[in-house]
Amino acid sequence: MDRRKQILANLRLDGLGLEIGPSHSPVAAGTPGLRVQTLDFMDQAGLIARYDRIGQDTSRIRPVDYVWSGEPYSDLVGETRFDWIVASHVVEHVPDLIGFIADCAEVLAPGGVLSLAVPDKRGIFDYYRPPSGLGQVIDAHLPPRSVTSAGAAAEFELNYAEFDGETGTTRFPHDPFRVRQVMARVAGGEFLDIHAWVFTPSSLRLLVEDLHALRLLPMRESGFAESIGYEFYLQLRRDGAGPGVDRPTLARRALDELSWVSAPEVERLGRRIADLEAELDATRRTLSWRLTAPLRAMRRGGWRAPPPRG
Repeated sequence: MDRRKQILANLRLDGLGLEIGPSHSPVAAGTPGLRVQTLDFMDQAGLIARYDRIGQDTSRIRPVDYVWSGEPYSDLVGETRFDWIVASHVVEHVPDLIGFIADCAEVLAPGGVLSLAVPDKRGIFDYYRPPSGLGQVIDAHLPPRSVTSAGAAAEFELNYAEFDGETGTTRFPHDPFRVRQVMARVAGGEFLDIHAWVFTPSSLRLLVEDLHALRLLPMRESGFAESIGYEFYLQLRRDGAGPGVDRPTLARRALDELSWVSAPEVERLGRRIADLEAELDATRRTLSWRLTAPLRAMRRGGWRAPPPRG
């Protein structure tokens, strides 16, 4: 199943949908046969100008029905309620994760689903960042944050990693001077569009379940799909049944996921193994290797020198 079908799976597509943050790459907005409205932090003209500056294709940017400037979504949409909401690569950017999900729940019709596509931190520039924890998320909500914290900005900037698949080396391109500047901007109240949160699949599933148990989230997991490429998929609804596994299992899975090796690293290790095998093959063809073969055979057979005569 491709990513678009995965995001739209289990949704009442004959109903009214809302796509949050479609920017230059909408999942549902503009699809023939779907009734979809859009919510973003800029209008269409602003988004086109923004993505033009960084060389992105702007041909798919849609008119924006609701331009968000920090108010609750219910204030923006009025009495309108949606049968489904999709948000692709949005949840990791919001300053207040709990507030975002609660806002979505408020504008969903009964039985409505919030469908999230979330980057898996193990396969992107967030590779070296620890998964976001329960305490951080709660502290960003009580009281609610309108901008990302200076600490989160520092973590994002300083650990932003670029991996060279050819050499197997990692580069951290952001120096401390730049990081201090970014921290100062955030501390001054500026909103920066960075990854405030990072997740592996199980770490986010566990986080959502814990927040629901603490009565901080009105919705619970209703659907999940493992990573395809470098993103995974999570669906929430008010009457969601939960992850279907107990908390210790999710916690163990979250830890196990941190031992995962990225695809570029697998490729690098594969090349290194091939090089070592070639070196070993060349060594086996040398005269010294053939002459010392009896000694190696004796060692494999457990040969020991005879005891001294006495």
